[in-house]
Amino acid sequence: MADYYLCYSSCDFWRNGRKWSWALGKVEGAAMQSNLVAFTYLAPVLLGFIADKLIGARYLIPVGLVLMGLGYGYAGFVGSHSSLWIMIILVSIGTGFFKGNLQAVVGRIV
Repeated sequence: MADYYLCYSSCDFWRNGRKWSWALGKVEGAAMQSNLVAFTYLAPVLLGFIADKLIGARYLIPVGLVLMGLGYGYAGFVGSHSSLWIMIILVSIGTGFFKGNLQAVVGRIV
């Protein structure tokens, strides 16, 4: 739900009383939303390998939380296509470090 809200509400917004439009069409908006969802589901597979082999799941969970927070916080200040891609990358990498690694740590507890 947050992905839908971010993608479609950030296309046109008001700044200083003037409408500031990115001129994103439905196709471009759908492509960015689908990339956010795809990267969010693909990143835990790739970044989980890094956590298992190099750094460790316990250390990457807080890093993932911070990256996701920065990405979603940055979404409020997005002003161009490239900055929207930066937000998508931050959220995807943060989710990749957080999602799979949290399951690994909880699996060790039980």
